[in-house]
Amino acid sequence: MAEESKKPVEAAEPQEKARPVAALKVKKKKNWYPIISPKSMGQKELGEMPLFEAAGGLNRKVEINLKEVTGNMSDQNYYLSLKIVSTADNHLHTEILGYYLTSAYFKHVGRRKSGRIILSFLGVSADKKLVRIKPFLSTVFPVNRTVSAALRKKVENILKTELAKVPFENFVLSLMSSKIQSETRKILSKVFPLRELQIKSILLLGDADEKKMKKVSAVEEEVKDEETKTVEDEEAKETVEEESGAEKEEDAEEEQ
Repeated sequence: MAEESKKPVEAAEPQEKARPVAALKVKKKKNWYPIISPKSMGQKELGEMPLFEAAGGLNRKVEINLKEVTGNMSDQNYYLSLKIVSTADNHLHTEILGYYLTSAYFKHVGRRKSGRIILSFLGVSADKKLVRIKPFLSTVFPVNRTVSAALRKKVENILKTELAKVPFENFVLSLMSSKIQSETRKILSKVFPLRELQIKSILLLGDADEKKMKKVSAVEEEVKDEETKTVEDEEAKETVEEESGAEKEEDAEEEQ
């Protein structure tokens, strides 16, 4: 039997090693988490915040137009400042830090032909919170230094006393309803006729411990002196402008 012809065996080509498949990077999406008002404000939903997780919102500050909270159009010139302090069931719970008047409205009030008094001082609430209050008064007529000092002292004493009676959040709620401003204005009008009394801003600084009180009080004295000087300069400038305008009117009448 003839031997079968043997075919040469071809060497197998080396196979390429399989490359490891790189793990696909999945971009994590943010979710919307509801922002809830403090218990003192009814724990209502105020809006939403985009976050990867609810815990990412802790200690963040949010500002909301006061009109969105109260539903009152007259509050549109104020903003409420809140801080996210806890999370529960994917909801962001807040506490009140304060609120402030928009700069546009404040400038509008300042342009009116009247006297204007701006204050800045510290107070301590019933729950031992250190608070900075910045009210401003608009008088019907320009005021001299004596009347200005009397009004400043009176409004500071009233607001500090009212703050000391209640917790900080309750005090802010009373300001939001304009209850305190209305009552204070009635008292101050007996000293000098007022056109307006507003709170330019109120801010929670923290717990009212003795060390912080001393430090902030020292700074406050410097700021108060500077603010008093600035306001007096503005009042003097306005007086000069008014007198100059009156003289021009008299000259024009004489020429006629």
